[in-house]
Amino acid sequence: MVTQQVDGAVGSATRPTGTITTGNQHRSHSVSNAIQFIQLNLQHCQAASALLSKQIARLNMAVVAIQEPWINQGRILGLNSKGCSIFPGCGDNSPRTCIVTKGIRAMCLPQFSDRDITSISMSHTVNKQDRIVIVASVYMAIEDDPPPLRMEQLVQHCTVNNLPLIIASDTNSHHPLWGSEDINRRGSILSEYIATTNLDVVNRGSEPTFCAGNKSTVIDVTFINILLRDDVHGWQVMSIDTVSDHRQIQFVIKRDKRLPTKRRNIRNTFHVHNRLGRL
Repeated sequence: MVTQQVDGAVGSATRPTGTITTGNQHRSHSVSNAIQFIQLNLQHCQAASALLSKQIARLNMAVVAIQEPWINQGRILGLNSKGCSIFPGCGDNSPRTCIVTKGIRAMCLPQFSDRDITSISMSHTVNKQDRIVIVASVYMAIEDDPPPLRMEQLVQHCTVNNLPLIIASDTNSHHPLWGSEDINRRGSILSEYIATTNLDVVNRGSEPTFCAGNKSTVIDVTFINILLRDDVHGWQVMSIDTVSDHRQIQFVIKRDKRLPTKRRNIRNTFHVHNRLGRL
């Protein structure tokens, strides 16, 4: 498993603003009490990747679950925003999933990853305690019955070990359980599987997540297990342009705010000592 690391400072996002006291100066410092999640199928599109990369650059803290990223010679391209880590689904072949993280402590889970699923373990602080959350980006290929074997193994692992789990997936499946107006064979199989697990569907309403010509449907689905029922907020299908036939899904999970830190102003301290020395 390879992680593509892009160095750089963490950018800004929409979030509360606090104040840090620095000597005799006060400067604005942005802190966040939420982790932004983005879910999107890029359809291997360079322009869609570039647009998403610009969006990530404006965020301070994010987890982006991607299906069908832009690939060239087996390498994921177009997502190298500063301060980000890119987790591809596999080290060989052309991965059909990846996860981009920014401002988040995360590590890959290769035992639950392959070409069609990328799984990571991320940690954040809730009520002053570190919490582990497992996140997976899943592409359910149209030629295979859902769900993928690695996803089943991951769900079982999280159930046995009492681990919170988020799955962001292009299911290529239709079922009213996640807002589709019709049911196809894949949707029946997947919904029957979901009924045997502790997974919930986060999708609300019937806003299409896939729009191509006169065809629109709901095939992009967010699943969570019961441990995250009270933690996922603001799930919505966005109306912003993605340069993809898929629409972007966003939601957040809450975390503790980072406490403002006091820092000594070295320049002011230097001037004070100089004045004292001349007395």
